[in-house]
Amino acid sequence: MIESDIAKRSFAAAVKPGRFSDSPLERLVTSHDLAPMPKVACLAFKMMPDVVVRPKEPEEVAEIVRIANSWDWPVTPRGAASWGFGGAVPNKGGVTVDLASMDRIIGLDVERGIVRVQPGVVWLRLDEWLNRRGYFVPYYPSSAPGATVGGWISTGGVGVGSYKYGTARDNVRSLQVVLPSGQMINTAHLLDGRHPSQFDLTCLFVGAEGSLGIVTTIDLQVYPKPESFVPTTYSFPDMDHVFNALVQISQARLKPYHVAFVDGNYFRFLRAMGREAIETGGVVNLVFEGPKAKVDEEIRYFDALMTAMGGVRMSDEVAQHEWKERSYELRSKKLGTGAVIGEALVPVDKALLVTHDMLKLVRKMKMNVSVMGYLIDRSTVAFLPFYLTDERRWIKALSSLSFVKKFLDISNKYGGRGVGLGLFMANNIYKMRDRNTIELLKKIKETIDPEGRINGGKTTMLQLRYGIKVGPRLFRFGMNALALLKRLYPRDRYDRPVPGGFTGGEHE
Repeated sequence: MIESDIAKRSFAAAVKPGRFSDSPLERLVTSHDLAPMPKVACLAFKMMPDVVVRPKEPEEVAEIVRIANSWDWPVTPRGAASWGFGGAVPNKGGVTVDLASMDRIIGLDVERGIVRVQPGVVWLRLDEWLNRRGYFVPYYPSSAPGATVGGWISTGGVGVGSYKYGTARDNVRSLQVVLPSGQMINTAHLLDGRHPSQFDLTCLFVGAEGSLGIVTTIDLQVYPKPESFVPTTYSFPDMDHVFNALVQISQARLKPYHVAFVDGNYFRFLRAMGREAIETGGVVNLVFEGPKAKVDEEIRYFDALMTAMGGVRMSDEVAQHEWKERSYELRSKKLGTGAVIGEALVPVDKALLVTHDMLKLVRKMKMNVSVMGYLIDRSTVAFLPFYLTDERRWIKALSSLSFVKKFLDISNKYGGRGVGLGLFMANNIYKMRDRNTIELLKKIKETIDPEGRINGGKTTMLQLRYGIKVGPRLFRFGMNALALLKRLYPRDRYDRPVPGGFTGGEHE
């Protein structure tokens, strides 16, 4: 106890007053992310940190890591925690480094078109800041109003605008990283502009989910604001038509800025909340940006293509509404007390098969699931199914978590892969990569972080609070057991949001 108190005082001294806390409330706030977890999960993981620190400068982060090393404390970096796989949640307690306070936009290099930011900068704020200077950031997560730059790039960075401008890996030019040793490095040469330098280490840390170091400064490629920016929305009779349309879009000679889809169940959820929502079997949202003449040409081209595929163009008002609501996919969680979202990348020509198999799974597990997503490139679609849950009914909520694992198995079957490992899906790496690659990844982790100090027990293996490792076979057995348990419950039912959780009629 005495040693713990001394360690806490050391962490408190590393940051300015008011940026350290060991209060139960602050620790509780940082013990979960977007996905609601039943309290029983605390039996397996020590999800509540011992202390929370909120540094403002890279040097403070480095000192925090050095102190953690001296006291043998685990370190969990945290952004806005807007993901749902436990990557920003401790599994063995320790110190949570909340990077949300590192929110400075350091500056814009107009000549190179690069903006430098700290990891806690929220995407929406960054875009507004750039807009005032005649620039925009055309790639960002759908959760842009709350998600941080550091969090998104650490999880791989696919989202809005990736179809035309690429992912985080295509647009992050350099990083400053605090390594598990407490040393700071720059991953690329500071003067290298858009071209990678020799031995550029940037991609090693993009998508590493904070397991190799803590990102403290980020250089991003940005672009001049477009002359014209136009969203359009097309309604289709069912999801078969939607995915056939996506295949045609991916093969078209012209390329929209953003291509997204939403199924009819999503709008049924909204109507169950008492909100106005369109009647449709599915929707495709196409967004165009660039010189006005080019945008007009693209709209005419895709308008004809969508009509030929059975789509009906909705009004401009509907299109503008759908575009403005792009960051609020989980607004229907008000029907219950929480929502859980899965994410996978699948070949665009296999998306319909994935959907059909997923719907069979939904029927078996007696669930109501909505599907949305977007094209990442001409061959890949991001699938984001989500379901509503009530973590207060912890047995049912826990059994429902198996849906994400089962859905990722379906994606793997058709040549896709899951997006995100974190704490809860770490064993999915065995479905994503071959064993030789996994062994190399483990060696990289062991070399950079031999003690497993930073976000240990995640990404390449699942580790419980007492250091117990859970292999893929045991994980698969557990998920199958939970799926069987879920099938024993009555079908999920939704009608309207009420304080007590789900109630009312059923949406098939």
